[in-house]
Amino acid sequence: MMSQGSAREALLVLDAALHVRAANRAFYEMFRLAPEESVGRKVYELGGRAWNEKLRPMLETVLSGEPQSDQFELINDDKEGGHGTLWLSARLVPSADAGDSTVLLSIEDITTGRTVEETLAVRTKELNTFADMAGRAAHELNNLLTVIRMNADLIEGTLKESSDEIATRQSSEKKAGKVRRLRHGAPTGKETILLVDDEKALRKLGKRVLSAAGYRVLEASDGAMALRIAAEEVGEIDLVLTDVEMPTLGGRGMVDELHELSPGMRVLFMSGYTDNEILRRGIRTSETDFLQKPFTAEALCAAVRAVLSKPSTATA
Repeated sequence: MMSQGSAREALLVLDAALHVRAANRAFYEMFRLAPEESVGRKVYELGGRAWNEKLRPMLETVLSGEPQSDQFELINDDKEGGHGTLWLSARLVPSADAGDSTVLLSIEDITTGRTVEETLAVRTKELNTFADMAGRAAHELNNLLTVIRMNADLIEGTLKESSDEIATRQSSEKKAGKVRRLRHGAPTGKETILLVDDEKALRKLGKRVLSAAGYRVLEASDGAMALRIAAEEVGEIDLVLTDVEMPTLGGRGMVDELHELSPGMRVLFMSGYTDNEILRRGIRTSETDFLQKPFTAEALCAAVRAVLSKPSTATA
């Protein structure tokens, strides 16, 4: 079943149910399969009986977000050349919609050539590089989706407000329309918020939404700027709303320094990274107030109000 002369890396893209979506030519050559024999089938069915009990649980672990690598024996007595040793590595490619997540599976024939230890070192380095790329791509996508969602909320509210103005011609109704538009029932406030995010469009939109909800909003594009603003506003900032990953100084490090200036300052982290990537950056979402991107204007106001409603750590 496997071509012994193939030295190239076989690559497959799997859907969330572990069906083969696509594969490269090296895969078809290595396994002596045609696309119509592979696409749409469960991947662990393609390597013969020896794969069924081992590959399936490995890939199910990958679907939970943990990269996996392992050595596999390929044994298939039905075809000539159906015995070999393969190195398989798999990594989840996240999506804003969990149902659209995919798994990238690479297969390398190590029957001859590098030792298992050498292969492991190379593949581990490649997986780490891929993890960083995939995580950043997911983060950027979720930033974009956040901007789209909040803009949609504002446009919807503006249209509703115009309709109300035509119907009532009263300034009081216009004011009520604005309130309905930007919280959808969430409480407003008068506190001061320091909003820190290197994504300009998201930062400006967040300031617009929170300002309309009654808050005084200060903005910073990175951790260093946030520290300068905080030094000028000691005792005045009630909440820091910050992205986890930023240039100059990451969110975690920036918050630690801000707490030196104002120990009672409340913090709300936000990020477009997946849970595993956020954990790598020192944030435990189960122990920290956290807002996952993408979010709506309503969700932003509700999360901010929830954190501000908690007692300050300086007085708790």
